[in-house]
Amino acid sequence: SERNRRSLDQHVAADLGRHTRFDTLTLSAGANDFSWTDGGSMVPPEKNVADAFAKLFAEEGAADKAKVLREIGRGKSILDFVLDEAGDLRARLSNRDQDKLEEYFESVRATENRLVKSEEWMHTPKPEVGAKAPAPFAPDEIITNMRNVCDLTYLAFKTDSTRVISFGYFRQDAVAVPGVNVGYHNLSHHGKAPDKLGQLNALDSMHMKLLGKLYGDFKAVKESESTLLDRTMVLYG
Repeated sequence: SERNRRSLDQHVAADLGRHTRFDTLTLSAGANDFSWTDGGSMVPPEKNVADAFAKLFAEEGAADKAKVLREIGRGKSILDFVLDEAGDLRARLSNRDQDKLEEYFESVRATENRLVKSEEWMHTPKPEVGAKAPAPFAPDEIITNMRNVCDLTYLAFKTDSTRVISFGYFRQDAVAVPGVNVGYHNLSHHGKAPDKLGQLNALDSMHMKLLGKLYGDFKAVKESESTLLDRTMVLYG
């Protein structure tokens, strides 16, 4: 009988997201279990940081924009058809199946809202950030992944492309930290072995350095009488 409800990031994005090109940016390295819709459906995360970078900052040419606008129009017509067809089902379904159908409707409506918003923003140039997209790396290499996510978060908030970002990771076996030769998950089950504790300390210290750099980047961005750091809330675990 238990079910998820809208998560905190989506709750905040429902208000803040109307001011930006993207309501929210949901990122994942293996798993992001933190972002949920009103109906308890998981928000599909972007698993490639380079793709997320392109979505935020890569400008489409005139031909590409025309193609995207055609695809948006086609997407909206398909959604209208799907909603009409699904609506005819409602009277023939059990209460439980009606609840499931309502979840489906919610997902369709959310998709429709994204399509409408995408169409509105197609004529607004994306911000120029003077940064290159992240180079390819092993998906389970958590430190490089974390560094790229921090850099992307800084650029996204600085340009006000979105005001809400969530990131979850599960793939974490490869570690690019000097002196660390054991996977992160294995180190977390250290059994108080001195060698593992030392490696875990080096790894956790690197996490804190990356987080500290992100705070420093935020602090360097002035917004009116304050800084971006003053106006940002970070939950890290």
